[in-house]
Amino acid sequence: SASLIRKRPQVQVLLGPPPKVCACALRTREVMHRDALHQEKPMLKKIMVLAGIAAAVAVVKKKQEKDQAGKDLWAQAADNPTSGSRH
Repeated sequence: SASLIRKRPQVQVLLGPPPKVCACALRTREVMHRDALHQEKPMLKKIMVLAGIAAAVAVVKKKQEKDQAGKDLWAQAADNPTSGSRH
């Protein structure tokens, strides 16, 4: 028969007061974290601007193609009148 043995996690006990962390070290960490976040925003902004430009180009191109198709249709209709109404 197998027996289950529970083991307690080992805990390290430190005697004395906790080590002091100087306030400048905490501020340095905050500044580093803030700078890291600040550096990510310009990249995101660039990506958003490029996506906006690409969308605008796609809309303009689609409109030009639609306009050209309409012009081609009118040119074809003017060049080849239908035979339905001859006088």
